[in-house]
Amino acid sequence: MRTGEKWDADAFWVQPVVPQGNKLDRADNQQNFAGGFLTYKPRKGTTLDLYGLVLDNGNSIAQQGLTRGPFTVGTFGSRYAGDVTGKVLFDCEGAVQLGNINAPAVREDVVAGFATTGLGYCWADAPTKPTLWLYYDYASGDRSPNAGRSTTFNQLYPFGHYYLGWATWWAGRTSTTSTCSTTCTRPSG
Repeated sequence: MRTGEKWDADAFWVQPVVPQGNKLDRADNQQNFAGGFLTYKPRKGTTLDLYGLVLDNGNSIAQQGLTRGPFTVGTFGSRYAGDVTGKVLFDCEGAVQLGNINAPAVREDVVAGFATTGLGYCWADAPTKPTLWLYYDYASGDRSPNAGRSTTFNQLYPFGHYYLGWATWWAGRTSTTSTCSTTCTRPSG
């Protein structure tokens, strides 16, 4: 919505469209997803993000005998990422999630969270600028499902397979993961 030299601000509200292979896709009127982002850019290559996301899902959801919805959760977090010297890179993000599950048979408060931290190095003078990253991720989980309080972090709309492969089958629930990744860029010209 607003982009500037030092500050960016964005807000959105959507009703997600769930793809259906055998009929026309349409918005799910039982779901409302809204949020806002504020980004501060203290210098080139470094950002500090503050965000708030709210997902209100009125659909009844049960997975493997566990009641997961209808639910409403708010996720409030921040991310600080950038470089120290143009070669040493960092990425830290964390969030808390508050809300409730309001199914007919189960009423649970949601109190959950996650944290991610990464450290990287870029060989900026090499022809392909190889970059190496080491990450550690934590997401809270629930030892006693349907017991009145949920501590399982809901990733809302996860995209973890892109980064971590099938190791994200649990969708970040009750998990700690460590990853290492490398990238190279094609030389220009």
